[in-house]
Amino acid sequence: MGAETVTAVQHAKDTTVAVFDKTGTLTLGQMGVVQADILREDVIGTILALVSQDSHPVALAVAGYLRSTYPDIPAVPLSDEVRSFPGKGLEMTINDVQIRGGSPSWLGLQFEADSPYSPMTGKALTMFAVTIHAEMVAFFGLSDKLRPSSVAAVEILQREGIQVHIVSGDARPVVHDIAKQLGIPQERAVGNCLPAEKVAYVRALQASGACVMFVGDGTNDTPALAAADIGVALGSGTDVSRSAADVVFLAPDLARALAAVLRLSRGAVRRMRLNFAWSFIYNLFAVLLSAGALVKVRIVPEYAALGEMVSVVPVILIAWSMWFLRC
Repeated sequence: MGAETVTAVQHAKDTTVAVFDKTGTLTLGQMGVVQADILREDVIGTILALVSQDSHPVALAVAGYLRSTYPDIPAVPLSDEVRSFPGKGLEMTINDVQIRGGSPSWLGLQFEADSPYSPMTGKALTMFAVTIHAEMVAFFGLSDKLRPSSVAAVEILQREGIQVHIVSGDARPVVHDIAKQLGIPQERAVGNCLPAEKVAYVRALQASGACVMFVGDGTNDTPALAAADIGVALGSGTDVSRSAADVVFLAPDLARALAAVLRLSRGAVRRMRLNFAWSFIYNLFAVLLSAGALVKVRIVPEYAALGEMVSVVPVILIAWSMWFLRC
């Protein structure tokens, strides 16, 4: 266990605010396309080439939808690598033609009130649009399922007096819908956040005096995980997010894992205090004894070495009792 992890576990008990990413953290990250509008079928292979190179849940879902809906259309061979912009989308160039896919706001798409896409943008769906030379050629609406343990995890934190916030790159209606399901006030659910904005959100909370725990799983959560007082990543997340976190949850049960961290933190600090108290008492007695201050107390020399055992064994037993805090 590294020094950063030890420090995080030690201070987890002081958490006053928990900030969650949405996709893959509070939700399963197993997204599915529920609405799609492809304006030009001749670009399906191009779209498939764009999304097939990325591991983000949105890209995976769109790629899966295209493969199942259009099984006879292969991905177009790439002449350039696909560039990923965390929190925004994807971009590539084929024969000097720029293809971009991502959130409508990043693509600069504005929908009028009478646009056929306006009703979709108002729903609690994750939006993924594709443009070629700034012209929209496809539009997808995706949904995700709430992680079964998310409700219990939020209840545990709120019962402990910890404020719960959501910051996500998803659209505000999606984030607000998840917040409503979890009983989180709307003002603590923020959407359309880029990675830098997540960091700014965490630092603003810290500036107000909060001890912030950030829980995320994606590459775009990495800066916020590093900036938080306690960064927590899911074992199912990306390698980058796990390397930036102080604590990694291997179990999929978010509620059980969070409860274990809080319990472990309190238990560890309590045992450290017990060990310091015992060491102080023992060494005070030992110094007085060796100095001759306790004139009526004498230890036979051949038994004096047992004093070392009396010093060490209680410390070991107190530390070993941490085993009972496991879950």
